[in-house]
Amino acid sequence: MPIAYEEIDNLARLPFKFFKRSNYAPKAPTHWHTGIEIDYLVSGEDFKVVIAGQTHHYNSGDIWAIDRSQIHAATGHKDRYYYVMGLIIDNNFGSV
Repeated sequence: MPIAYEEIDNLARLPFKFFKRSNYAPKAPTHWHTGIEIDYLVSGEDFKVVIAGQTHHYNSGDIWAIDRSQIHAATGHKDRYYYVMGLIIDNNFGSV
């Protein structure tokens, strides 16, 4: 299965996309994008993120970054609640 490119729709006047996900057992399928992603796990335990083939486990209060163009995916346990907030910073940030 080919790995999808995730199109990021930035706000017209801001060079980043803000997102939050709060649900049970979130899943972000394998994807990549051109911006740098910075994520914060507000609540939840043992949130699994695979970045460039390496698995990382995060818990409440953890922050992590995913470099531009790195292939990544995320999953949580089916019976746990997770709340994730993140920024995807546009590849052109700072060049204006």
